[in-house]
Amino acid sequence: MSFEEGELFRFAMRRFSYVLEWAGIVVAVSMLIVRLPLLLAYFTNIPGVLDYLPIARVLMSILIIAFCSVQISLALHNETVIDGIRAHFLFVRKYAGRFAWFLAICSIHFFCIMVCDAIVRSAIADRLGALFLWKLSFAFLRGVIVAWLLASHQWREVDSVLEKPALSRATVNAATITRQSKSNLALAFVSLGRERKRDITIFYAFCRIIDDIADSSVLNVVEKRVRLAKWRQMLHTTAPDEPLLARDVRDLIAKYSLPTGMLEEIIAGVEMDLNTLRYPTFEELRIYCYRVASAVGLVSIEIFGYRNQGCKQYAIELGLALQTTNIIRDVWKDMQNGRIYLPQEDLARFHYSETELVHRHYNQRFVQLMEFQAQRAWRFFAKAAAALPAEDRRAMTPAEIMGSVYRGLLRRIELDKFRVFEKDYQLSKMEKAGRIAAQLFKALLNATQRTSV
Repeated sequence: MSFEEGELFRFAMRRFSYVLEWAGIVVAVSMLIVRLPLLLAYFTNIPGVLDYLPIARVLMSILIIAFCSVQISLALHNETVIDGIRAHFLFVRKYAGRFAWFLAICSIHFFCIMVCDAIVRSAIADRLGALFLWKLSFAFLRGVIVAWLLASHQWREVDSVLEKPALSRATVNAATITRQSKSNLALAFVSLGRERKRDITIFYAFCRIIDDIADSSVLNVVEKRVRLAKWRQMLHTTAPDEPLLARDVRDLIAKYSLPTGMLEEIIAGVEMDLNTLRYPTFEELRIYCYRVASAVGLVSIEIFGYRNQGCKQYAIELGLALQTTNIIRDVWKDMQNGRIYLPQEDLARFHYSETELVHRHYNQRFVQLMEFQAQRAWRFFAKAAAALPAEDRRAMTPAEIMGSVYRGLLRRIELDKFRVFEKDYQLSKMEKAGRIAAQLFKALLNATQRTSV
């Protein structure tokens, strides 16, 4: 959803109207399924009508599942009821098996909490205060389980955009690339309205495909340079046999008056991976981080919308924080690709050699080296927080979601003493869902406070 002025209220009213339509359907069908047979039985003799009630309960349960699941489709896509039904029908038809498993898992979870509810209510039935507290806890527990189920069930393809032969270049578009990606950046899109979500998806897809070109295992360096050069050209003009995404990116540039030089900076950043495998100083590494992360942030805030020019410094600092966290997490993965992003001056400072890094020597000197990197990342996070203008906090909710996820990731790595040689650190789906919910709640509170002023 969008957090622009007035959008939250309009979104709520649209959603309320959709819910009322569906509530009317549920009430009408429930009358036909449950109440009508009982009403007829009152005036006429219908044998076995009470035996029919358990079946009616099953039918009502199916109806409620359909109601809730279509509402999820509406909430995710911000569509009309008819569009939501159509999208939901196509979704269920395509993923029937997975959807059945999802419903089975939901049933197990909710059966367990309903059993807990029955047990607790029977134990505290005569204590009004305790019953009230339990009802609040029970509602919160159901919300947590729903958030976990939604966050943990992602429908996406597993093949790489660049390495899947069946995927024609003409069919590579933003939706496909975003659906196939596993990046944390896509998590932030949940806070945006339909139009901005579509636009940031296009930009994200551009970043993803540029990065995938540089990291591709099926292209040599020359081929990578040729493809990146072609993308640089396609930012300005059409090219023969260009992907659909190229036109979408040019439309995005025109819509938001994006400086093409900033997108070219992103391309220049991934090009650095083709010939720069070591960084003598952090100042040199900072250039790389600025191009592949801060430049992404500077373009993103144009799409999010901001009022205060100080928001640009926020984007720069947050980008540096996110990228330095990535470097800490991916030390061994990058080493396997022949790259060391840890500055050579830092290795020398803590007397930790490149040979030790290659052989994955985990010792006190390595921990001290990584603590130094983490302190640098925390400084960037602090600078970003200080630079965020108050009037742009709502608009920057997607960026704040990213920052929250990466702060949690950095904290986890720190607490585990940087065992990056043996672990691939990630936050669980539950933790991510919790952080997303917290940032959305903060944005809502901020909107309420600004409205009341």
